[in-house]
Amino acid sequence: LKRESHPFKYGYGILLHSGYHYIDLLTSLLALNQPFLKEPSTKEYKLFKTSPSDQIYNLGENALFLLHQKKQALGIEMISQMKDFGETDLFLIGQEKSQILTNFSLRLNGTSLSSRNASKSFVKLDGKLRQEIVSIHLGTFCSIHISSLPFNKIDPQNYKTENFDITIMTSPILKEEQTVLRLSREDFHPIHNSLNKEARKKQLYQFLEGKNGNSHFLTHRENIEMLHAIYFQLTKELILK
Repeated sequence: LKRESHPFKYGYGILLHSGYHYIDLLTSLLALNQPFLKEPSTKEYKLFKTSPSDQIYNLGENALFLLHQKKQALGIEMISQMKDFGETDLFLIGQEKSQILTNFSLRLNGTSLSSRNASKSFVKLDGKLRQEIVSIHLGTFCSIHISSLPFNKIDPQNYKTENFDITIMTSPILKEEQTVLRLSREDFHPIHNSLNKEARKKQLYQFLEGKNGNSHFLTHRENIEMLHAIYFQLTKELILK
């Protein structure tokens, strides 16, 4: 209740802690439809979320007992005080309607695997371990699967870099035979650093050089509108309660 670094208590959760990066990704993928549209598209959403209090109940009676035992140290009087906290997990189902019909889903799990250890509370450790999985289906013609998993943070002895794989499966309609193309981390860049870090550095240098870094302010309109629509719906549900 007293921490300010992740202010769940003000109603903001995983979406504004780090999830907006995935809204950026989602809107950039949807933007690929734009050159083919003859009229503006419309979007519809359905949202599901969990809160910190939901997560505590999901952990079971043992976790509830431990929480009550430490409630003085944690500054928690009642678990019910967390009912208006921000979302720990968010699941979004959406549809963009126009000449091209696009269905999409986004799942943000703030309660996924973490490297934090309570017995090492004074040592800075990684929090959530990034687990990114993207699936894109272009009708019946092509499927693309992208997986980025931090094996190197769990077992640096056997995994020197992050795991990053892309699999592209195509229909025989396109090439007269069905094909599978698999690309691994080594196929993209010889560097041993994180691909995420390298991409951030590249964008920062482009910004300092006066370039737009592939992220001009005007390109974020769709992202902001989607974030607004999501939180408007979440706030509306909160008020109705």
